Amino acid sequence: MEVKSSVNKKLLKQHHSFDVKNTNTKYDDEAMQLSLTYFSVTNQKPAFAIETSKNLSNLSQKVFYQLLAIEEYMKIMDIHYERNFELNEQEIAKILNNHGSLGINSNILLDLTDIKKYLSYIPIKSKSNEFKFSHPLGKIKKIKGRYSVFIGNRQVTQLKPQYFNLTNDCQDKLDFVIDGKKVSLSNTSDFYVNADFKVIKNKKQRVNIIGYQPKGHIDESDVTISLKNLNKNYSVDKKHKVYRIEFYKKEEFCSMLMVHFK
Repeated sequence: MEVKSSVNKKLLKQHHSFDVKNTNTKYDDEAMQLSLTYFSVTNQKPAFAIETSKNLSNLSQKVFYQLLAIEEYMKIMDIHYERNFELNEQEIAKILNNHGSLGINSNILLDLTDIKKYLSYIPIKSKSNEFKFSHPLGKIKKIKGRYSVFIGNRQVTQLKPQYFNLTNDCQDKLDFVIDGKKVSLSNTSDFYVNADFKVIKNKKQRVNIIGYQPKGHIDESDVTISLKNLNKNYSVDKKHKVYRIEFYKKEEFCSMLMVHFK
């Protein structure tokens, strides 16, 4: 009842309420006998379950009440804890929407936070690809020839592959002119542009800037590119500010960089 009283003093909406119900998990409720709570109490361990309503408008509200109730229990039990964010709906929403990154075969790095729901012609191998998530709940599921990318139970994007052989015989450093300044970048880098950029020509590799559609260009190096030169249908992100730059050696794929226009 102490937890109930504390939570009800911190409600997000006036019509919300937090209550306590004894489900008699061990004896009466057959549905609860599949729960972790049932496993605990049948093994002589005290347990409680916190449920949030299906009628709550969004996930951040549900997580807020879950965390709030857990913390109130921990205070009563004198359990010390640390939290590196403010416990409010806005901060929780930011955390839930931060999907981290996905690395593919050590030569592609995709930021999943604002990624489009569908990306086509992702250069990968026909088999034995390595997918590495920064998010602990990240997973890949191949469905009808496409790679669905999940964070928990959310599908954040879907990747249509274009199969290539990969080569390790690529340049470690790639030269660019960004807003008039020459810089060297490593493979899979992200870089930011105010006005324009140019990939400096390298005889060992050819460049494909996804979204730039000139006529008769096989290699798109030594071309100054601004945001207006790019077709937004080929952007990586929903705001149409991030685009792919791909490097190839003959017909083998080397690496992908991301340009972000401010």
